[in-house]
Amino acid sequence: MNRTLLRRLRTVDPTEIMDELSKRQHLEPRKPISDVLTGIATVFGLTLSSVRDAADRMEIDPSRSIGRITRVELEQLSKLIHRTYRHELSVA
Repeated sequence: MNRTLLRRLRTVDPTEIMDELSKRQHLEPRKPISDVLTGIATVFGLTLSSVRDAADRMEIDPSRSIGRITRVELEQLSKLIHRTYRHELSVA
Protein backbone atom coordinates (compact mmCIF):
# COMPACT_ATOMS: atom_id res chain seq x y z
CA MET A 1 0.00 0.00 0.00
CA ASN A 2 1.46 3.36 -0.95
CA ARG A 3 1.60 6.54 1.14
CA THR A 4 -1.30 8.26 -0.61
CA LEU A 5 -3.68 5.46 0.29
CA LEU A 6 -2.44 5.39 3.86
CA ARG A 7 -3.02 9.14 4.20
CA ARG A 8 -6.59 8.75 2.95
CA LEU A 9 -7.24 6.04 5.52
CA ARG A 10 -5.98 8.25 8.34
CA THR A 11 -7.86 11.40 7.42
CA VAL A 12 -10.76 12.60 9.49
CA ASP A 13 -13.77 14.50 8.24
CA PRO A 14 -14.45 17.95 9.80
CA THR A 15 -18.02 16.88 10.58
CA GLU A 16 -16.67 14.03 12.71
CA ILE A 17 -14.54 16.50 14.64
CA MET A 18 -17.55 18.82 15.01
CA ASP A 19 -19.73 15.97 16.30
CA GLU A 20 -17.14 15.04 18.91
CA LEU A 21 -16.68 18.67 19.98
CA SER A 22 -20.41 19.21 20.42
CA LYS A 23 -20.79 15.91 22.27
CA ARG A 24 -18.08 16.94 24.71
CA GLN A 25 -19.60 20.41 25.00
CA HIS A 26 -22.89 18.93 26.18
CA LEU A 27 -21.44 16.19 28.37
CA GLU A 28 -18.62 18.17 30.00
CA PRO A 29 -19.45 21.90 29.70
CA ARG A 30 -17.07 23.00 32.46
CA LYS A 31 -14.00 21.25 31.08
CA PRO A 32 -11.27 23.58 29.72
CA ILE A 33 -10.92 23.68 25.95
CA SER A 34 -7.26 22.60 26.20
CA ASP A 35 -8.30 19.29 27.82
CA VAL A 36 -11.06 18.76 25.26
CA LEU A 37 -8.69 19.38 22.35
CA THR A 38 -6.15 16.96 23.78
CA GLY A 39 -8.91 14.35 23.98
CA ILE A 40 -9.98 15.09 20.40
CA ALA A 41 -6.42 14.59 19.20
CA THR A 42 -6.24 11.26 21.01
CA VAL A 43 -9.60 9.99 19.74
CA PHE A 44 -8.93 10.78 16.08
CA GLY A 45 -5.17 10.25 16.05
CA LEU A 46 -4.44 13.86 15.21
CA THR A 47 -1.21 15.56 16.13
CA LEU A 48 -1.30 17.81 19.17
CA SER A 49 0.51 20.51 17.26
CA SER A 50 -2.22 20.71 14.59
CA VAL A 51 -4.93 20.94 17.24
CA ARG A 52 -3.05 23.58 19.24
CA ASP A 53 -2.20 25.58 16.13
CA ALA A 54 -5.88 25.69 15.19
CA ALA A 55 -6.85 26.93 18.66
CA ASP A 56 -4.05 29.52 18.57
CA ARG A 57 -5.14 30.83 15.18
CA MET A 58 -8.67 31.29 16.48
CA GLU A 59 -7.24 33.01 19.56
CA ILE A 60 -9.21 30.79 21.94
CA ASP A 61 -8.11 30.99 25.56
CA PRO A 62 -7.05 27.42 26.55
CA SER A 63 -8.53 27.83 30.02
CA ARG A 64 -11.94 28.81 28.64
CA SER A 65 -14.57 26.16 29.26
CA ILE A 66 -15.97 24.27 26.28
CA GLY A 67 -19.49 25.19 27.34
CA ARG A 68 -18.80 28.89 26.68
CA ILE A 69 -17.88 28.37 23.03
CA THR A 70 -20.61 29.07 20.49
CA ARG A 71 -21.71 26.66 17.78
CA VAL A 72 -20.18 28.86 15.09
CA GLU A 73 -16.82 28.88 16.88
CA LEU A 74 -16.97 25.08 17.19
CA GLU A 75 -17.64 24.76 13.46
CA GLN A 76 -14.75 27.07 12.62
CA LEU A 77 -12.48 25.23 15.03
CA SER A 78 -13.33 21.81 13.58
CA LYS A 79 -12.66 23.02 10.04
CA LEU A 80 -9.41 24.67 11.09
CA ILE A 81 -8.25 21.54 12.95
CA HIS A 82 -8.97 19.50 9.82
CA ARG A 83 -7.16 21.98 7.59
CA THR A 84 -4.04 22.19 9.77
CA TYR A 85 -3.90 18.42 10.13
CA ARG A 86 -4.19 17.91 6.36
CA HIS A 87 -1.46 20.51 5.85
CA GLU A 88 0.85 18.65 8.25
CA LEU A 89 0.19 15.41 6.37
CA SER A 90 1.02 16.97 3.03
CA VAL A 91 4.26 18.45 4.36
CA ALA A 92 5.39 15.21 6.03
